[in-house]
Amino acid sequence: LVALSPGIRVQGTFGGRLVMSGTPGGAWMDFSFNGGIAGGNAILVEGLALEMAQMNAPSYIPPPDATQEFRVSSNPFSAENSRTSGAVVNFSIKSGTNQLHGSVYEFLRNRDLNANDFFQNRAGNRRAPFNQNQFGASVGGPIKRDKTFFFGNYEEYRRRIGVPAITSVPTTLQKQGNFSQTYTGAGGLVQVADPLATITTNGVTTRSVFPGNIIPASRFSTVAGNVVKLFPDPTLTGAPFTNVNNYSTRAATAINEHQFVTKIDHNLSAKWRIFGTYGRDWLNQTQADPLGLSTNLTRAVFNDHHAFTLSATAVFSPTLIAEVHTGYARVVVNSIPQALGYDITTLGFPKSLTQQTQFQSFPGFQVSGLVAIGGSASAGESLGAHNSWDQRGSLTWVKGSHMIKTGADYRVQQMNQFLANTLEPLFNFTNQMTAINPLSLNVNSGVPLASFLLGDVSTASVAKSQRLADERRYFATFIQDNWKISPKLTLNIGADYSLEFPITERFNRKMWFESSAPVPASSTVGIPITGGFRFADSGTRGPTDLYKKQFGPRFGLAYSALKNTVIRSGYGIFWIPASMSEVT
Repeated sequence: LVALSPGIRVQGTFGGRLVMSGTPGGAWMDFSFNGGIAGGNAILVEGLALEMAQMNAPSYIPPPDATQEFRVSSNPFSAENSRTSGAVVNFSIKSGTNQLHGSVYEFLRNRDLNANDFFQNRAGNRRAPFNQNQFGASVGGPIKRDKTFFFGNYEEYRRRIGVPAITSVPTTLQKQGNFSQTYTGAGGLVQVADPLATITTNGVTTRSVFPGNIIPASRFSTVAGNVVKLFPDPTLTGAPFTNVNNYSTRAATAINEHQFVTKIDHNLSAKWRIFGTYGRDWLNQTQADPLGLSTNLTRAVFNDHHAFTLSATAVFSPTLIAEVHTGYARVVVNSIPQALGYDITTLGFPKSLTQQTQFQSFPGFQVSGLVAIGGSASAGESLGAHNSWDQRGSLTWVKGSHMIKTGADYRVQQMNQFLANTLEPLFNFTNQMTAINPLSLNVNSGVPLASFLLGDVSTASVAKSQRLADERRYFATFIQDNWKISPKLTLNIGADYSLEFPITERFNRKMWFESSAPVPASSTVGIPITGGFRFADSGTRGPTDLYKKQFGPRFGLAYSALKNTVIRSGYGIFWIPASMSEVT
């Protein structure tokens, strides 16, 4: 429904299941309004902005059968809604009534209803697995008639989907070091040179070709000799001469998502009404190894979203209404390699390397032109726990033709995160190390797999990361007057003032570049040199100061020019948050 609203432009994979993304907010951030930036729109649940620190990432989206009202507000909107680059989307959860009511539903999709992939058809493969079930039930009714009501919804989402792919693996001869049948696309033999055998002619140093274009097994790297066994055998003929695209896979991903939401409404008196909601949406996702390896080199994902809101409404008189809201959300986003705990010494690496890496898992080997064995999925890890608090209150006063609303909003957002894709080494191999002339590369000499078997790495990387605990706070106050001057003309006049407090880290583990910071070497060379890193301390916790001039005026009008024609216009200044990120 957001995509159908005027001015909305969806991007990427907007919508879908909130918890299926690797980042808080997921694809629900991928829409913009009237040219505004994506990810800057405000998404509220029961009037509360329980957003995560990464821009305006929503923490919870209720299922359709639990949604009472869905509203998209766009410019010009009230000064009450700030910290957004465009639209404000507000979800309201259903309430119970004096009558017991409910629903049961299921949506089914499976591969019997789908056509096969074009390339899988061409390769003679059957349709990949695809089974999707989304089912649930809701019920609402009275706890005490005319006084207390309940509503609840539970939903399951289960999906098994294969991802068809055609890639390249080495041939049986190539895995043995025999490149006598390794050809270019034109049918010419690709020569494999020995990096330890060089010849210098007329000042140009080149390498000698291995006899018969075969690498002796005695020259194999111990690690490569173990890892090359993990490459599966070809399942397809592949392209002529090169054998490219000789392996087909359709490994399935299993997703189990569970979601429930409940709401309690209670009428304290004729003036006071309170209601609270709690929702949870959690997911477990695993994937079969695309190469069918006994050690699964993919990641298992566990995402868990919690959202709690409590609201009170007081009608002091027909012209004076107060609203108070408070809420808390927590989002856990974990992506963990299924090979966690793998002992890399079994591949031939020294124990000293295992003692230096930050965790134990399977490293990555990327041989150019071939499917990778391991990678960031097996060599990295992502752990995140995000918290969000929002407290909001407002008072509405109707006086004659004026409806005046004023209030305040205070938020705290925390991002606890550990993230790195190369906690185990990632090795890359190209044809350069087995080319006849490494300074003049061409397709006629040098094979990446040959470089791999020799253990001659092109590039490699490994990293260590820090567990960060970032926090930022936000405060805003506003006043808005909707003035109905005449039956034809209404003016909307308001303003907000906000403070976006600088991002801090709980233990001051932050650093940034500062042009006035002295360079330590300046004392050694005896020359005053500035421009270096500044490290946070209790006095200066971040690179930016609190900006105190965030005023946001609003002005709008609606004029009924003709019986069936209304002219609307508006102006406003909006302050939006930056994405919270760190460089360590």
